[in-house]
Amino acid sequence: FDRDLPGYVDLLFMDDGSSDDTYELLRKFCATHPRHQVFRSAKNLGKAEIIRMGFLCSRNFPKKYDWLGFWDADLATPLNEIENFLKYRYEFCPQALAIFGSRINRFGAQVQRKALRHYFSRVFVTLVDWMLGVRAYDSQCGAKLFAGSVCEKAFAESFVSKWIFDLEIVLRIGAGAIVEVPVQRWEDVAGSKLRLWRDGWRLFLDLWRIRGRYE
Repeated sequence: FDRDLPGYVDLLFMDDGSSDDTYELLRKFCATHPRHQVFRSAKNLGKAEIIRMGFLCSRNFPKKYDWLGFWDADLATPLNEIENFLKYRYEFCPQALAIFGSRINRFGAQVQRKALRHYFSRVFVTLVDWMLGVRAYDSQCGAKLFAGSVCEKAFAESFVSKWIFDLEIVLRIGAGAIVEVPVQRWEDVAGSKLRLWRDGWRLFLDLWRIRGRYE
């Protein structure tokens, strides 16, 4: 987010070793939009590491960015939420150094989430509170912003988990530095590589590993 151009967002697309035409499409797009860039990993690194690599790449950006963040490419959370996040933070929680989107279905919002995922997330949140003492309503929403001053602390080291690394970010920078902002719109877009029936046990195993590392 460029403070010199309010409302203007520069994009860094992270291609996690795709084998289709994704990189070529992104390369052509960025060629005609010079403020945007694309990074391609030679192999698949997983969500946690490719996002961390993105923040490491940002070290080479001009020092004009007040905020950096990551956003799921399926845009389940629309990009216009960025402005809402920043307005909320400056109005209600100006000391916050990180802004996490939170998928809360409520009056006036359009949050469409499958029932099974919703109930699984409530069980997961309870376990996270019990095991790690992290009391976030929704730590896993793929829409987050970070003040430049906290990025090094959050992303310098590799993560234990490929999927629930967001919890590690919380433990690294501290819950007191974070504000959760309810999103106005979120849609459960098909195509997620995470399958609850197949990968659920891995998430719980990762919780134990995270606890062991940060305890």
